[in-house]
Amino acid sequence: MPARLTAIILNEANKIEDKDERVRWLRENATYAVRGLLNFNFHKEVKFLLPEGEPDLEGLAVKKEAEDFVLGTEFSHLNHEMKKMYLFYEGGHPNLEQMKRESLWVTLITGLHSDERDDLSLMKDHRLEDKYPKITQEVAHLAFPDLVPKPTPIKELVRDNKGRFAKKTKTKKKEVKK
Repeated sequence: MPARLTAIILNEANKIEDKDERVRWLRENATYAVRGLLNFNFHKEVKFLLPEGEPDLEGLAVKKEAEDFVLGTEFSHLNHEMKKMYLFYEGGHPNLEQMKRESLWVTLITGLHSDERDDLSLMKDHRLEDKYPKITQEVAHLAFPDLVPKPTPIKELVRDNKGRFAKKTKTKKKEVKK
């Protein structure tokens, strides 16, 4: 039996109201692609060396849209393609030229189902929560503590001089002389 599409698994998880039940669902239905998507999405230090957003695929020989063929019968499946992600992030393949990297990316995503293509593009930009708002870093960490880092609690965050959130650094208290 072929693995289910990531979009189907993540959509079902996103529909579940109870957080513990959502975590259980993700664990039970975790494919290589689901684990990889969540891993890359919530590791903010992983920087993909690709332009932000989806590439413009007009004019390319992109496969038919999802309704034109049966789910799971596409030319490629994200479970198979996840092993190629090292080509696209910083430090993964340092000698690969940018034009070749972008060409490989377009080739990879044009072979995928449109829902998996969307998931992959959102993951690359660390924005998977835009599509699946109930699959937070906390939920992903509870489901896969070995892959997804524990989220930083809001109370530990402070704003820097540009208004961005940054981790609070512990400062040593000065010793009081008596």
